[in-house]
This record gives sequence, C-alpha cells and structure tokens, in this order.
Amino acid sequence: MLNSRDRDNASQPTNNYTITLNTPVFNVVKADLRYFYMSNGMFNIDTGNNTFNISVATTPTATTATVIISPGFYTETDLTQAIMNSAPNVFNLPTAGVPGCAIDNSTNQLRIGWLSAVNNFVKTITFPNASTSQTFGFGGALTNTMPASAVQIAQLSPFEVQISLDPYVFLQSSKLQNQLTTSTGFSAFAVVPATSMPSNIAAGESSLGFTYDGSNSALDSAYFTNPITLDMIDIRIVDSRGVLVNVRQNNSTIILTVVVSV
Repeated sequence: MLNSRDRDNASQPTNNYTITLNTPVFNVVKADLRYFYMSNGMFNIDTGNNTFNISVATTPTATTATVIISPGFYTETDLTQAIMNSAPNVFNLPTAGVPGCAIDNSTNQLRIGWLSAVNNFVKTITFPNASTSQTFGFGGALTNTMPASAVQIAQLSPFEVQISLDPYVFLQSSKLQNQLTTSTGFSAFAVVPATSMPSNIAAGESSLGFTYDGSNSALDSAYFTNPITLDMIDIRIVDSRGVLVNVRQNNSTIILTVVVSV
C-alpha cells in the first residue's frame, strides 16, 4: 500500500510525487492497481471563481449584493440554492412561484430573476474575472434597463453554466510504464472512475472524491517484457486533458499487487 504522505520529499505536491520502497521487489513482471482513494479532491467552485456582484436599482430604493459561494463541488441545483442563500435580500422574492435563481434544464443556462413594480428598473451583474463569469455562464459586466410594472425581470446567462466534474482521473507513472493511450492522446498507467460523485463538499470535509476497490479484478495492469526491480514508484494524478488535478494537498492511497518471476 502506498500513501502520498510517505513521499520522498515533503515539499513534493501530493498530485506529483515519488515514493522509495523500504524493501525493493525483484523480478516484477506485472503490477495491478487494486485500490485508489482520494478524499475531497475535486471542486468546481473555488476561491478564484466564487464571487460576483449584483446591483438592482429602482425608484426610490436600490439593492446591492455580493454573492460569495463557499468553495466545493456543486450540482446545478446546489449552485442555484447557494446563490439564493448568499443574497436573500435580492433573491428571496415575496411572490410564490417566482424563482429568484434557477437553471434552465433544456439549455443549462443560469436564470436570475427579480420582481419590479416600478419603471426604470436597472440591474447590473459584475464579475471580478473571466473565470467567474464563465463559471456562471456570463461574460464581463451586464447591465439591463427595462421598463416594468409589477412583472418579473429575468436575466438568462448567454452561455451554459460550467458545472462539471471529470468522471475519471488518470494515474501516470514512468516506473510502472504508461501503457494506456487515452482519447485525448496522452498516456497513463491507470484510469480511475469517480464511483462516488461528491455533492457540495465543503473545504474542511473529507468526503469521497474518487475511490475504487478492485476486489477480484484489477482496475488496470502494467506488464513488463523484461522483469524489473521495483524500488521506487512515481505517481502523477491528472485529468482527462493530462493536466495535474488540484487535490489541494490532500493525500491519496494506492494499493498495488505485483507478480514476480521465479
């Protein structure tokens, strides 16, 4: 069993590390991945894309709100609820049946709505950076002025909301050889499915991110034409593009079984 906390150098990140074995294993002809566990490894709302501002100007009053979503993994439903909860003075509308914030299921676009009983209704949505605007389906700053009289005013994002989680992570290892070729063209030792999809994981929680228990069959295997000495193992955890996954320095556990020639 390998754990990234036992990496050779504590300064190495937990998504790209090397472990030297206390006792080398000689004449290895095959290595099977039996188990992989990584806790709380994937967020789709992070500190760089979790804030936007809304101002609703009417006569004679005006309402402003800074929407801040706690980092974590959110489904579309979780996200819209978090947005409403973060600014109840804007989104908790008094009329039943009028959503303050919702995802359009057919287009996956974010709809933000208000009620207005006066003319010259102005709403402005601003984002601190491109990452935030893309996550929430908007672009830059948006300002809309509409005459209204006791009607709902809705702002629909022009783009799909970028809520996604990679269904797989890939393990790369030069020692174990990267014998798999992925659809995006990079090589890996093993592919691990997200068997437990996290929902609204807070930063301090340790819910499952990716886990796999191979039981009677290995997830992936490395075969060596010439027997090798397994004295160290290097591990990189990457996404479907081959980019290192941000595991937030959380540790991962890997169990390998090896076959040796006699």
